[in-house]
This record gives sequence, structure tokens and C-alpha cells, in this order.
Amino acid sequence: MLYRELLKESQSRIKKRGEYVNSYSPNQLFVAGAKWMLDFSTLPKFKENRYSKRTIQCYGLGKYGLCISSTILYLALINEITILDFFIAIFFFYFIESHLVFVFPLLIDNQSSPLKKSILMAYKIGLPKVFINILPIAGYMILGLFKVRKPFYNWHIGCGAIVIWYENEI
Repeated sequence: MLYRELLKESQSRIKKRGEYVNSYSPNQLFVAGAKWMLDFSTLPKFKENRYSKRTIQCYGLGKYGLCISSTILYLALINEITILDFFIAIFFFYFIESHLVFVFPLLIDNQSSPLKKSILMAYKIGLPKVFINILPIAGYMILGLFKVRKPFYNWHIGCGAIVIWYENEI
């Protein structure tokens, strides 16, 4: 599926279910997101997820730590930073994100080795296709943060799109 279809399907599911969280606790950010993704998913539900809240939080910090580190490393290696360099740095962030896009769906699906499996899924789908889908979904999510009344609404739609993508790929 392409990003347009994924976002449209996610919007449809959210409208039907009315599931939306308007705020997060910073120390439970990834745990709350994973719980929401589990509730949003049509995957078979498990009575108890194998991963602890701490493990989910660590995966989230590790995933985005790698993405941010790649961005910072690129910028640190440049003598004179230009506007183009910021776009290239964003490319590095999303290049890493493209490999790890399915980490949270794999976690909520109780899969072992979610980092490895996410990378394998990305390559099976085709990294260019994953990258091309990730960028507009991410842009949609980030732009939504500027909506004063519902800053996380687009974020939920984007996360839902990733869950739907995962469901379709497995």
C-alpha cells in the first residue's frame, strides 16, 4: 500500500472507533504509544504483552536515539553547515527510521527480535519503497503537531498507518 491509502485507512479507523489520546506523559511516551497501537490494531489480541513497559520504552529510546544520532553525526562531520545539509541530515534520520519502522508493530505483535525483523521486513518490501512511504507519513504527523486543539491527532493517524502497513505486510 502507498502512504495515501495507509493514511486514509487510518483516518477511517480512527473516525469509526473515536480512539485518540490528546496528551502523553514524557516518561511513558513509547509505552502509551505502543498501548494505543495495540488497541488500534486488528491483529489478534494477547492477554498480556511479552514486553515490559521498561523494554518498550528502551526500544523507543534506542530507535529514535539511533535516528537522532545519525543526524547529529552527519552535522558534526561538516565544517560549514548549509540549508542543504539540514535536508541531508533529515535524510539520514529517515534512512535509519526506514529500517526500524516496524519495531513497534512487531513489539505489540509479541515478535522476538523486533529490530532484526523490522530491518528484514524493510528490505523485503524494498528500502526505497519504505523510504518513499515514510517521508510523507512523517511530514503529515509533524505538521499535525501545529494543530492547537488536537496536536496529536495526525500523529495517531500516522502511527495507525504504520500499524495498517504492518498488518498488510504480514
